[in-house]
Amino acid sequence: MSCLEPEDERPYYFDNPKLSDVTIHFGDHEVKAHRVTLASKSGYFRKMFESEFLEASARDVRLYEDDPDALYGMLAYLYDCTYHGQRQDGKPIIRPNTLIPRPRGDFNGQEGREYLKYIVRVYEVADKYGVARLTTLIESEFQEEMEWLQERYTPFANVGSANELVSIFEQLAELLYHSLGDVAEFLRFTLAKAVHKRTPELMDNERYQHMVKNIPDFALDLLELATQAMKDLTLQLQEKSIAQMSSFGGW
Repeated sequence: MSCLEPEDERPYYFDNPKLSDVTIHFGDHEVKAHRVTLASKSGYFRKMFESEFLEASARDVRLYEDDPDALYGMLAYLYDCTYHGQRQDGKPIIRPNTLIPRPRGDFNGQEGREYLKYIVRVYEVADKYGVARLTTLIESEFQEEMEWLQERYTPFANVGSANELVSIFEQLAELLYHSLGDVAEFLRFTLAKAVHKRTPELMDNERYQHMVKNIPDFALDLLELATQAMKDLTLQLQEKSIAQMSSFGGW
């Protein structure tokens, strides 16, 4: 499948048998690819293709245990194409340029939530396959999405909107803390900071309490942020007190 016309050669050759010298097999997918493109952007593939144990004539690479849509999105990125995990008539929707950004949508809808979880899964495979530029892009995008969420749900219109936000936080926390672990440390901390910011408003929310109780490592990160916030506040009060005493000639 090509996402651009031949004038822009790299995207044109994504999943295109023209000049392809390797086929990547994973899940139900197979992608026609080019060793030089994969090796130039992925540390994993560079080591694989330079390995003396891989025959130079080998034209098939089989990958296992990865999320197929996430891996497809990563491979598309290597060719400057975009795949947001969406399909039409059973076929991936491929567009030119990079994975991100995307137009802002309604996070109460399934599409918005699935997109957030999708880029987290892409982050996991990008880290595994050594695509550092993609992990950096996703870190930036994830931060922007968390900031946009804060704007979208400030202030809470009602209890229902608070539950919507907690539901989004909970789904991301389950994925980041239960499935990905330390691989996604940056994303975990970014999520924890976003939740910490709203904690005073959500302390009495039953869904919030359930989330914190059932994801212990997430609760520890929130506690660490709360402790640091208290230390910062204490320091600010001390500095303010010293400044006031100084102004009144107390020193």
